[in-house]
Amino acid sequence: MQPGGGADLERTWRDLKGSADVLRTWVREGGRYLGLCFGAYLAGSNPGFNVRPDRGDRRLTRPRKKGAGPHSNAS
Repeated sequence: MQPGGGADLERTWRDLKGSADVLRTWVREGGRYLGLCFGAYLAGSNPGFNVRPDRGDRRLTRPRKKGAGPHSNAS
């Protein structure tokens, strides 16, 4: 699990990038990565661990409408 890391992505990545190869191997071999807040950005690839299945080069966004998420009860 990678929790939040502050407001400076570049500095946080500099501090953590030494672990990137080990983490990528862990995930590739079936391990799990849970990124919360800043940790979710670090799951991407620019900069980051590159462990998102969608390449991680797009910005994370919220659903546009209330009740439009995958777990909503909207019909």
